[in-house]
Amino acid sequence: MAQHHSSDARVALQKMEQVLLKEMKAHDWPVTFSIGVIAPKPAHQTVDDMIRSVDSLMYQVKGKGKNAILFDAS
Repeated sequence: MAQHHSSDARVALQKMEQVLLKEMKAHDWPVTFSIGVIAPKPAHQTVDDMIRSVDSLMYQVKGKGKNAILFDAS
Protein backbone atom coordinates (compact mmCIF):
# COMPACT_ATOMS: atom_id res chain seq x y z
CA MET A 1 0.00 0.00 0.00
CA ALA A 2 2.85 2.40 0.73
CA GLN A 3 4.01 2.00 -2.89
CA HIS A 4 0.53 3.05 -4.08
CA HIS A 5 0.67 6.23 -2.00
CA SER A 6 4.19 6.92 -3.29
CA SER A 7 2.93 6.70 -6.88
CA ASP A 8 0.03 9.03 -6.09
CA ALA A 9 2.40 11.54 -4.50
CA ARG A 10 4.73 11.39 -7.51
CA VAL A 11 1.88 12.06 -9.96
CA ALA A 12 0.45 14.89 -7.85
CA LEU A 13 3.83 16.60 -7.46
CA GLN A 14 4.63 16.28 -11.16
CA LYS A 15 1.29 17.92 -12.00
CA MET A 16 1.98 20.68 -9.47
CA GLU A 17 5.43 21.19 -10.96
CA GLN A 18 3.99 21.64 -14.47
CA VAL A 19 1.40 24.17 -13.28
CA LEU A 20 3.96 26.16 -11.29
CA LEU A 21 6.55 26.15 -14.08
CA LYS A 22 3.90 27.38 -16.53
CA GLU A 23 2.92 30.24 -14.18
CA MET A 24 6.53 31.14 -13.44
CA LYS A 25 7.27 31.34 -17.16
CA ALA A 26 4.07 33.31 -17.92
CA HIS A 27 4.93 35.92 -15.29
CA ASP A 28 8.68 35.85 -15.96
CA TRP A 29 9.35 35.02 -12.31
CA PRO A 30 13.06 34.35 -11.69
CA VAL A 31 12.49 31.28 -9.52
CA THR A 32 12.98 27.54 -9.90
CA PHE A 33 11.13 24.48 -8.65
CA SER A 34 13.42 22.17 -6.67
CA ILE A 35 11.87 19.72 -4.25
CA GLY A 36 12.83 16.64 -2.28
CA VAL A 37 10.24 14.03 -1.33
CA ILE A 38 10.66 11.26 1.23
CA ALA A 39 8.62 8.42 2.64
CA PRO A 40 8.66 8.32 6.45
CA LYS A 41 11.23 5.88 7.84
CA PRO A 42 11.95 4.48 11.30
CA ALA A 43 15.10 6.64 11.35
CA HIS A 44 12.85 9.72 11.32
CA GLN A 45 12.28 10.10 15.04
CA THR A 46 11.11 13.72 14.80
CA VAL A 47 9.75 16.20 12.29
CA ASP A 48 13.19 17.83 12.31
CA ASP A 49 14.70 14.51 11.12
CA MET A 50 12.27 14.47 8.20
CA ILE A 51 12.98 18.11 7.36
CA ARG A 52 16.73 17.41 7.32
CA SER A 53 16.14 14.51 4.90
CA VAL A 54 13.99 16.47 2.45
CA ASP A 55 16.30 19.48 2.73
CA SER A 56 19.24 17.27 1.74
CA LEU A 57 17.31 15.99 -1.29
CA MET A 58 16.34 19.53 -2.29
CA TYR A 59 19.99 20.61 -2.28
CA GLN A 60 20.89 17.56 -4.38
CA VAL A 61 18.31 18.74 -6.94
CA LYS A 62 19.73 22.27 -6.87
CA GLY A 63 23.23 20.86 -7.37
CA LYS A 64 22.08 19.01 -10.49
CA GLY A 65 20.60 22.03 -12.21
CA LYS A 66 17.34 22.87 -10.39
CA ASN A 67 13.75 22.60 -11.63
CA ALA A 68 13.26 18.96 -10.66
CA ILE A 69 11.77 16.64 -8.07
CA LEU A 70 13.90 14.05 -6.30
CA PHE A 71 12.07 11.15 -4.64
CA ASP A 72 13.56 8.91 -1.96
CA ALA A 73 11.09 6.15 -1.18
CA SER A 74 13.74 3.75 0.17
